[in-house]
Amino acid sequence: MNRVVCILSILLSLSLVLTGCTSPATEENDLAKPLSLAEIVRALEENGLKLSPVRDESAPELSNFKPAVYQIEDSDSRLLIYLFTTIEQRREAEKEYDPRTITAHFHETYKALFSPFSAKNAVIAYYIPEVGERELGSIPMPGIETVRATVFALNNGQEIVYAGESDSWEAQVVVRYHHYFFKNEKGVLYNDLNGTREVLVRYKLDPKQVETVDFSMTRPHGGSKGSGLTLSSDGTIGDIGSINHVPDKNDVYTLTLQWNGNEETINLQAK
Repeated sequence: MNRVVCILSILLSLSLVLTGCTSPATEENDLAKPLSLAEIVRALEENGLKLSPVRDESAPELSNFKPAVYQIEDSDSRLLIYLFTTIEQRREAEKEYDPRTITAHFHETYKALFSPFSAKNAVIAYYIPEVGERELGSIPMPGIETVRATVFALNNGQEIVYAGESDSWEAQVVVRYHHYFFKNEKGVLYNDLNGTREVLVRYKLDPKQVETVDFSMTRPHGGSKGSGLTLSSDGTIGDIGSINHVPDKNDVYTLTLQWNGNEETINLQAK
């Protein structure tokens, strides 16, 4: 991990949450409704994926659930759709992999690429069988961003953009998340929260003038600081991580930057 990414990981100081992390809720309005297979396939196709059902093809199971398998047109990629009866069952199935850090990994038994996304009571996995000895970064994954965007919509995802600037800097924090309520099999009310916070800071003048940058940031439910950051060639620094609280449009992020003997503070507020 390079120095910029390492220090910006401290900047975010994020407590990673499981996809489907839960805590007791206090409201019962608008409980999340389970998705059907037809709803999921229709949403994917409306977003531009051309899918063909695949019959009698071996694929990994999750918690003894067999997936519906679809091929993405003109590719070797598959979508495995695991449809569980409840959100609670989906959460249990997630214990078979690590949704906190995974973007894609190789399924050891099947020697395949397996990249799962959770949508209410379903897990939608981007799947490429028989990847052989290829490196992960060298494998084309057509349509995976469409899958990601569709899952965000199926989860009724929301986005808040916080922005601000000073004389020399401009900064933006983009929070994308879902938050909904459900009941477990015993009728206990819970909430499901998952999301990301992406930070991007840009020097508005000549980035070659900046040697290193020190910072401190205060944000909802935490704060952090670091030193010795170097700018990229386009004058930016940034990172992405998970959130551990429900964001609010009234949240304020305060970022103080020090460089070359100068100091400026930016208050980032929702647009």
